[in-house]
Amino acid sequence: MSRFELNLKQVSEYHRIPPQERLRVIKNWLNQPVSWLKNISRIKGFAQWAQYCLADIEQANLRLDKNQPQKALEIIRRLKEAVRLKYGQFRLNELLLKTGFDLINGENHWSMHQTSIASIGEYISSVDETGFVEPVCRKILEHLAIGDIFLNQAPRPKAITQAREALRQALALF
Repeated sequence: MSRFELNLKQVSEYHRIPPQERLRVIKNWLNQPVSWLKNISRIKGFAQWAQYCLADIEQANLRLDKNQPQKALEIIRRLKEAVRLKYGQFRLNELLLKTGFDLINGENHWSMHQTSIASIGEYISSVDETGFVEPVCRKILEHLAIGDIFLNQAPRPKAITQAREALRQALALF
């Protein structure tokens, strides 16, 4: 279990926590990833995402302080979707590495890569971007579709290179 996940026992016993203590429990849970986010905000590719997450945590804490749990919950939902989107980036990065490896080694796993593109596309399309400062899923999906079209033309080296370029453009949008 991740150190950032709520313990199931805590969730099942949440109603037993005295109301005046619930806010403290939620805020403690919400603030657990702050130092981790501050550390990864120094890494290229994570900086902007981590800053948005930190700002959302701060906003959620402010809403909780002002006794606006519904607004805090909206922010927490947006945070969850931001984490899901970042996971999509990891999957796409992995796919780019695999296609590069295949290209270098002259291997042919293009149909497997097309399956990966379809899976990543389905995953990205399930992300709810409500409240995002910069919604990007539609643009990412467009680049994935272009990459898929070029992979259909594989094993031509130019088609593979074009597919990888489309995937890189999708990755740049994260």
